[in-house]
Amino acid sequence: MDKNIIIKDFEKNLNVKIKEYKEIESENGLILNADDLYIIKTYSDKEFEIALEFENYYKFVKQFIKAIYISNEYKYMVYNFIEQDRNVDYNKIKLINQIYDLVKEERKIENHQFGYIDNPLPSWYEFLDAEIKHSLKLLEEDTKIDLKIVLKALKIAKKEKVEAYLLHGDLGVHNFIIKDKLINVIDPIGLIGDYLYDFYYAILSDYSITDNLDIDFVISYFDRKEKYKKALFIIVYFIRMARAYKYNKADYEKFLNDYKYLSLK
Repeated sequence: MDKNIIIKDFEKNLNVKIKEYKEIESENGLILNADDLYIIKTYSDKEFEIALEFENYYKFVKQFIKAIYISNEYKYMVYNFIEQDRNVDYNKIKLINQIYDLVKEERKIENHQFGYIDNPLPSWYEFLDAEIKHSLKLLEEDTKIDLKIVLKALKIAKKEKVEAYLLHGDLGVHNFIIKDKLINVIDPIGLIGDYLYDFYYAILSDYSITDNLDIDFVISYFDRKEKYKKALFIIVYFIRMARAYKYNKADYEKFLNDYKYLSLK
């Protein structure tokens, strides 16, 4: 989509005149910062459909940032610009509690498939299995990893009956804007599955959160079967470790060192 068409349509419909548009680097579509007042984000047809579904489904959950204008014609959404607190210093327990409060707001969805909305699979187990296989591809250059623990965790997860929830799908510090020490969440990608996945995925999004954090403390959140919670945590840990291998090698080495001590006991 031509950037100038988006700008013209945006200014007309919001009745504003912007002095400067700054393009924000993104792998997914065009994102514009308009005078530090608005963020304009464009979507592909499928991404727009998912973003719209998420927007409507969670319109009353304050932590998810809502669009102030939606263009169905040009497939873009406009958000108020939020300036993040400077020199954010995470208090990990308070942050985890905020993530917990957010995930508790996630709701069941009538669905017979699991996984990413744009690429669903028949079962939660098949989604987890596919994510582990994808992670192995990311890690193929590294042969130091013992797969026994994550494969054992997958067997445990396979036995668990899981209800379908509409998840953010990429919850983590990279999609948090911290304002007045509270998290605001952007960029859902749309995932159908167990809400515990979003919870663990967010906690494991940055090694500074999990450093010296006891796994038993993390799985104490939510009243579910302990064996399954521990198994899912290990699976998500493996997935996050693979992402770190691709995007943050320094964190990867720390994740890998701790991975050796994970246990299902």
